Amino acid sequence: MIEIKRKPNYLGIYIHFPFCLQKCHYCDFYSLGLNEHNLDIKEIEKIFIERILEEFLLRYPYFKEFNKINTIYFGGGTASFLSAQSIKKLLQYFKDFFLFTEDCEITLEGNPEHLYDKDYLLNLKEIGINRINVGYQTKQFNFLQKMNRYYNPDHYEKVLYNISSIFDNWGVDLIYGFPDQTLEDFKKDLDFILSFPLKHLSLYSLTVEHGTMYEKLIHQNFLKEPNQNLQEEIFLNLPSLLKNYAFIQYEISNFAKKNYECRHNLRYWLYEPYLGLGPSSHGFNGKYRYNNYRNWLKWLKNFHENYTIHEPLKEIAITMFRLCIPINLKWIENITKHHQIFLDFFMEMANKEFGTLTSLENQIFFQWNLEGISLLDNKILEFFEKIDQLTYIS
Repeated sequence: MIEIKRKPNYLGIYIHFPFCLQKCHYCDFYSLGLNEHNLDIKEIEKIFIERILEEFLLRYPYFKEFNKINTIYFGGGTASFLSAQSIKKLLQYFKDFFLFTEDCEITLEGNPEHLYDKDYLLNLKEIGINRINVGYQTKQFNFLQKMNRYYNPDHYEKVLYNISSIFDNWGVDLIYGFPDQTLEDFKKDLDFILSFPLKHLSLYSLTVEHGTMYEKLIHQNFLKEPNQNLQEEIFLNLPSLLKNYAFIQYEISNFAKKNYECRHNLRYWLYEPYLGLGPSSHGFNGKYRYNNYRNWLKWLKNFHENYTIHEPLKEIAITMFRLCIPINLKWIENITKHHQIFLDFFMEMANKEFGTLTSLENQIFFQWNLEGISLLDNKILEFFEKIDQLTYIS
């Protein structure tokens, strides 16, 4: 059994840099393509860092009870636009307010257009970045081109070699289910990626998100919808495809070698606190949640101080139910007094053979099986219906 410990007394920080060279048609994250705006990236970076420091000071009173940080994540957009010097400035600033644990995971998420550069990678390592995640998506450029994803063949060729020569803890994002993609196409991507010593693999099925250019182009008959039959086939076969590579599925879309799970992403699924900075980012201090404006100009003018009390019953289901590893009922007991509802639901899921319920050292664990995982969205909705029927919960 994989042993994951929930650490609600430690804090994580997320920094969202929203700019990309160009916006992918399928992207639903808040991001802005530089090719669509007459903006200078160096000036943007300068303004961004200054504003992040200002927002940090505003948010800090809600998080000052925490003494230690154990994860920091630079995401986007394309966070690899940020220079090592700017990242160093932020890290040093955070250290004036919090202690970093000895094993503090500090991740930079980026794309091949920057992460192929050995000098940049070496500078990142020197300033304290100890984990890299690269959005590779696919090695087959015809799929990237149709989705308006920027690519440089030379950078795509070099990026994994160079990252693996400098970093031990690093991961790759792949997308599957492109229109006209075949299982053999996906296997070529997977075989290529797995020829490198990566420690983490995120596998996402292509989706049509509301409001994206991809949705619009489908409606205009310029692009086809994702290959859903292929997506289902791949999803069901991923455990067998990866079994010889020692990757463990610890979350719906995430696989890792033992002890290389992304600790920062785990904090979202384990209902742990995190301080979010930057446009569209979210934060949670264990009691209150907030979200920033999903707009660069609004964020520059004003931070969104919309603190609301969390609602653990449904929020736990949205987050913790995504875990493919054993879910410890003790985690839920430490969050809400209404933990019996979860135990009853887990017992029902086990009786219907969507997962297993086990007891070990006076602790109860529930783990989804493959069928339960494949029907997870429906199961979460079933759980919501049960909660809505419970009138005695305030």
